[in-house]
Amino acid sequence: NNGRRSMKYGTTLVFHNHLTAILTAAAKLGGDEATLREYAHGVDAKGTSSVPEFSLGLRSIDDDVEAAAETAPLSLDASTWFDHVGGYGLYGFGSHLKYPSYYAFFAGERERLGAEACLREYFPRLCRGVGGDFFHAIIEVGYYFESDCASPSTLDSGLAWLASAYVEWPDRTGPANFDSPLDALAAAHNAKGLPTFDLDDGSSGYIHAMET
Repeated sequence: NNGRRSMKYGTTLVFHNHLTAILTAAAKLGGDEATLREYAHGVDAKGTSSVPEFSLGLRSIDDDVEAAAETAPLSLDASTWFDHVGGYGLYGFGSHLKYPSYYAFFAGERERLGAEACLREYFPRLCRGVGGDFFHAIIEVGYYFESDCASPSTLDSGLAWLASAYVEWPDRTGPANFDSPLDALAAAHNAKGLPTFDLDDGSSGYIHAMET
């Protein structure tokens, strides 16, 4: 259950939890349950450290619960849940603090309504904010469908991530079509309200922006 892990990764909480992607890919490629557990926990059945150093560095959601307690956990219900979405900008730095409360809320709503009804009830209001955390939240929702809807907790975590990192993209001006990916990145680089990237260093520009 990746939902019981933090949505953030690394000592500075700059990176994102991609474990769902790893497990989905491994399953699609024919990995058995033992392989998936090994990837999820970073050790094989004998306790030997294995491939995923990534898995060993993942935070528990309980770490975020503890951190969020300093700012008071959210009290969410069907009438107030949208009042607390986002608030962390496109970087999403700090959005992990709201994630535990939203994860508990959406898990409860999914159990109450059923998965499809829960998605239909809440996703329409979240879809305008899918840019938060650079689309990682909506990708997490996508893995619920990629798993043939067999992992309800992935839906819970995807909706919770969307709500926690919710942010609407600034209005776009200028051309919608570009001659190359580099031109598109250059336009994003210069757009007011969007992160500044170093086009030569790739994601290191994002990391620098997050840390400063």
